[in-house]
Order: sequence, then structure tokens, then C-alpha cells
Amino acid sequence: MSILSKIMRALVKAEKTVIALFMAAAVMVIMISVIGRRIGHAPAWGEEVVRYLIIWITFIGSGVCFRRSAHYGVDVIRRVKNKIFQKFIATFVILVSAIFAAFLLIYGGKYTAFTMMSGQKTAALGLPIWLVYISVPIGGALVIIHLIELLMQDVFGVYKIEE
Repeated sequence: MSILSKIMRALVKAEKTVIALFMAAAVMVIMISVIGRRIGHAPAWGEEVVRYLIIWITFIGSGVCFRRSAHYGVDVIRRVKNKIFQKFIATFVILVSAIFAAFLLIYGGKYTAFTMMSGQKTAALGLPIWLVYISVPIGGALVIIHLIELLMQDVFGVYKIEE
């Protein structure tokens, strides 16, 4: 196994661990909120925490989904047997996705920096809002990393993604 494969496996393991922890935390907060509502003392921060955890899960998970080719694809196009056409489509999809991810990285980073300077806080918890917004450029960077990995495998054939 190459050094790149080891690094990528460690990155994916870290991503999946964070996703699992955030999902477990969201479930726990939802349970606490439901029980709290039933007894008349629901925490005011519950909905906000779950919303922010889901935002983080979405942006971290998008990179993992790209790596596994789990995002939406047009099945009719994927079934075409022509290898040249398949490489063309794979390259096109990867490049368009990379452009979108680059926008997330660049403009998400700019917006995060703006909110850091403005000192905005979340409504219920009073945490700096940039802690939520930084998930956007981090997610964009993770998507780009996994798209490069897909490009190396699907287009150039110089790498094999290992789970």
C-alpha cells in the first residue's frame, strides 16, 4: 500500500469518525429535547445544536460521498460501454464538481473570515458563528481532495481507491 493510500485511508477514517460522533450527538440532543418537551423543560439550544451538527455532517460527508461515487449520476450515461466516452464523462463531472468545490472553498473562506472579524454569535448558544460557517470551506477542500483521488483512479488509472 502506497503512502498516499495510507494518508487517504486515515483521512477517510477521520471524516467517518467525525460524522459518526456528530450524528450520535445530534440524536442525543434530539432525545433530550423530546423528553424535555414532554416534561415541560425543553432546552432552548437543542434545535440550534442539531442544525449546526447537520451542517457539519453535510459538508464533511460530501467528500466521502464523492470518493465512493455515491452522489447522483445519470444511470443511462454511466451504462455506455465506450471507455473513451466514460473517461470523458468522468473528467467532465470531476472538473465541474471541482469548480463548484473551489467556489465553496474560496467564498466560504471569505465569508468565514468576515464573520470572524464581525464577531457574530449564534442565537441560543452564543458561540462564534464562524464555527458553523467554517464547515463550508473545509467541506470544499475535502471534496477537492477526494475529486483528485477520483481523477487519478477513473481518468488516469494511476491510483486505486481502497476502503
